Amino acid sequence: MRSENSPLPLFQKTLALSPAETEALLDVPVRRVSLTSDEPIVRRGDQSTSCILIVDGMLATSKVVASGRRQITAVHIAGDFPDLMSLHLDHADSDIRSIGKSEIVSVGHAHLRRLALDHPTVGAKLWRVSLVDAAVAREWIANLGQRDAISRMAHVLCEILVRMQVAGLAVRNSCRMPLTQLNLSEVTGMSVVHVNRVLQELRHRNLITLALGHLDVLNWAALAKLADFNKDYLH
Repeated sequence: MRSENSPLPLFQKTLALSPAETEALLDVPVRRVSLTSDEPIVRRGDQSTSCILIVDGMLATSKVVASGRRQITAVHIAGDFPDLMSLHLDHADSDIRSIGKSEIVSVGHAHLRRLALDHPTVGAKLWRVSLVDAAVAREWIANLGQRDAISRMAHVLCEILVRMQVAGLAVRNSCRMPLTQLNLSEVTGMSVVHVNRVLQELRHRNLITLALGHLDVLNWAALAKLADFNKDYLH
């Protein structure tokens, strides 16, 4: 991992590494991959030998039901490990695809396991990442099941903005938003037509602008109130 283009800063930020852990990570080999839009990285049933760290862009975990419809169950941004579970599970139970152009690095399971054995706090930090992912999944279930359409969409937009802010990928209340209306329909369980109407209503209320892959939140307090948004679940 000793190169000018090393993803080491992302590892350091995501895992809050100590100097000794950082030094150990320098010797972990990684494979860097550039992705086109909607490119599959993991398919259901895959038996992976490595984990992914997102360097740039956005990925989505999803499941396809018998009708062929897709439900996005998680959205991942730069600094996220979308498939840490593959360290301990025999095969993938979901798909992971790119949302827009993205860049990832692949880290072998054997190297991650050795790092965690040699530096137990790294293993604990990886476990914490998985626990936060589970907390986010619980919030998404509540969002899908109990909020109405406009509140559900507002909650998704609030979460993405906050996560982008924490990752240093937002300027005040503005950030990249590569999710299309089709993607948002797969996140929220609405039809594309319904997504379009909800977004128009949010614009009409002067809460957001969303165009050309960019999100601007114009009134954070009002949007968060509409969404019933509390960022505590993001830890």
